[in-house]
Amino acid sequence: SKGDCSGIADKTILRKWKAKDARGNTSNCTQSIVVKRMPLSAVTFPPNFDGKEKPFFECGDTFPVLANGYPSTDTTGIPGIGYCGHLRYQYSDIAFQECGNTSKIARNWFVIDWCSSESRTINQLIYIKDTKGPQVICRDTIRLVTSPYSCSTDQTPLPDLIKVSDCNTF
Repeated sequence: SKGDCSGIADKTILRKWKAKDARGNTSNCTQSIVVKRMPLSAVTFPPNFDGKEKPFFECGDTFPVLANGYPSTDTTGIPGIGYCGHLRYQYSDIAFQECGNTSKIARNWFVIDWCSSESRTINQLIYIKDTKGPQVICRDTIRLVTSPYSCSTDQTPLPDLIKVSDCNTF
């Protein structure tokens, strides 16, 4: 039975086989498939997105986010616990704001084995950095005409840039 803590098995499947030959002779057997409980030590945790294990996220890039605005676990991963009924996990995010829109997130993963009451806690580091310069879009060439008798023009205000995009707020 799934999630039963009384033995070493998380689940037992019984397969019944029956063979029959051309003369009508039959033979039966039952095969037991035992799915052992995964030990807590075998749980794999998602990698860090810190520029060392996996690339960090770039401020301004498009990636799936959670309601809190941090990268989604669909992108950053979850603990590998298989299909074991006795292992469960939760996480919480702690953000450390840096300069501008750069931030470091410690995603704290908590995994518990409900059969042994043992648990593991691991921090996954997720960096969002601003390493790209601002993107500037200028207007086309502006031509001003001077007065025919002096090298000056009326006080014509010059237009601003069309767009400056930067994920930094400074």
